[in-house]
This record gives sequence, structure tokens and C-alpha cells, in this order.
Amino acid sequence: MRPTMGSGGADNVTLRLLEMFDRDKYTVSLALMKAEGELYSQIPNDVEVIDLQKSSLYFTVFPLMKLYDSLNYDIIYSTSSGMSIPVLLAKIISQRKEVTTVVSERSSLQRRRNSSTKNKLIFRLKSWLTQQADYVAVVSDALASEVVKYTGVEKSKVLRCYNPIVPENLDELKSQEVDSETYLYDIPKIVAIGRLEKVKNIGLLIDSFSELEHKNAELHILGVGSQKEALLQKVSLLKLADRVFFHGFQDNVFKYLSKASLYVLPSKFEGMPGALIQAMACGCACIASDCYTGPAELIDHRKNGLLFKINDKETLTQHMNELLYNKDKARELGEQAQRSVDQYLFRTAVESYFSFL
Repeated sequence: MRPTMGSGGADNVTLRLLEMFDRDKYTVSLALMKAEGELYSQIPNDVEVIDLQKSSLYFTVFPLMKLYDSLNYDIIYSTSSGMSIPVLLAKIISQRKEVTTVVSERSSLQRRRNSSTKNKLIFRLKSWLTQQADYVAVVSDALASEVVKYTGVEKSKVLRCYNPIVPENLDELKSQEVDSETYLYDIPKIVAIGRLEKVKNIGLLIDSFSELEHKNAELHILGVGSQKEALLQKVSLLKLADRVFFHGFQDNVFKYLSKASLYVLPSKFEGMPGALIQAMACGCACIASDCYTGPAELIDHRKNGLLFKINDKETLTQHMNELLYNKDKARELGEQAQRSVDQYLFRTAVESYFSFL
């Protein structure tokens, strides 16, 4: 179950699960709040799509209850943090209590706990509801600890699942050419990947990039989102239009990463950042914010990448300068990074999502 099949990390993970689950063990349907999104057309043909045709997640409670009561499903599995409330409400009011219900947490709970009064109330409701789940799938060890601490769920119900991020045909994907006139020059390239939303903090990266000593470097940003116009305005004000490029949503990010000098993740919050894993798998030198949660589980500072404090523009700039000028260090970090993400290979990771069932 998901809201849509957009371009985010959880959408990509869901697509991989749909492609690779064991057809001898499972027959799978996919329920969507709206049957739309960048990845919608890639859903496997043998997966039934149930379009709930709702404009809000909270309107999905009764359609989801009907799915529980339909006798068609043994397991209800949500891969969206946002769908946990409607899914668990549907479970409570349905007649079929024996259906195994798995919900997911994919981003740090700190953001929701420390936000508006409305969101704090919603978080309290969600915490109680989460206790009604049979299992809670999380994407990092730090997030598992947060779920136990802040929701009161029994530790035995919280399962760490590795996101299927690294494809088996990685070498083939890396070798593909980038079809863009702005990505052809033999000059240093910094890549960032993610939704263009405030939580991803791309604005900080642009500000930091503007202060680099290396004035020939380019910044290439892959992703879509509501902040694009604001980011374009920032680029214009900083007179960086000839060095900062937006490539939108890309099916194959590996062809960009394999040709990059650096990958930077400036996020304020994460769960387990898939794009960072992809960059590491490509042997790219990586710099990431030490945000809640995920990066510190992937990067051992100065051994396979570099970390900086959230919003610390000065340190981020220093890190980028260091690796742009010290290519040997960047190469060493990239080689070590590549060796540290084997558990995120498609088949290894997919098994972690289903083995406990």
C-alpha cells in the first residue's frame, strides 16, 4: 500500500519489492490512494493495482477496511510512513482480526515530534495505533530505536529491513551515457539526488557550492518537487546558472553518479538515504549531513566518506574543497564506500522484507 508511485526513495523500494517478490510464495496486489506517479507505468504487469481514488490518506480508511474484510488477503503491508494511520484504523474497525498487518517507518520520528501542535497530536495518535501493528518495518537501526522509544512498540515487533537499492546490473547502468549537453565536459561534477523539498536542504548545498574555491566545478541536481522554483531563483541570485543544473526525475541515476567527482547529501532528516547508498555503490566520494537517521550508519567519517552537522555550511564547503583538490583522498573514500554497501544488493535486501513473514 502506498499513496502513489512517485519518484521518492520509498516508491523506488516498493517497485523493487513488486518486481522481485517470490511468485511461488506470494500473490500481490498494490493499493494506491491515487493510481499515478512517475513510477506507476513500471509496475509489473502481474501485479493487480487497486486504485482507491481518494484525494487524502484519511479518506482511504473505509476502502482499506473493505480490503481487510474481503477475505482476499493474508497480509496487509504498507511501505509508506504516512499510510500507517489509515491502515491501522482500518485494521481496528475491520471484522478480520487475523490479517497480519505490517506498517513502515522510513524517516526519523524527530521531525514529527518537534513540529507543530497539530502534528504532535497526530504523532500521539500514530504512536498508539502503531502498537496495534503486528510488525513495524524500519530502514535503519537508529530508526528502530526511535520507534521503540517514542511509540512504545515491543522491540520484537520492530524489524530492520535493508532497502533494495543496488541493482545486479549496476555495471551496465553505470556505463550508459548521460543524454544532456550540460553533463559532457571533463570538469569536476558534484551530484545531489532527492525530492526538491525543504527537508532535503538543497538550498544549503547551493549556498555552500557558491563559496567553493574551485570555481570550475558544476553542481547537478536530480529530482522534482515543490521547491524547484525557489531553488532556481537562488541559483539566479547567486549568478550560478552556468554551473548549477537541474535534471529532473531520472530513471537511471547511476550513469550520473559513475561520472561524478562527489555526491552530497545535505538533508535535515532521513530514514536510510537510498541515493547515498547508490552513490557509494558507484564508488563515488560521498559527503553527508549527520542527520536523523541513516548517514552515520553508512559512513564511517574519513574512512569511507565525510559527515558534517546539519546546516553546517562552512564545514560542508570545507569538505567539498578538500575532496575536489585531493583526488587521491576522494578516490580512496569512494573505493572504501563501494565495499560497504553489499547488504543493499537487490536480492539480499528484498529477502529481509519478507523473511520474517
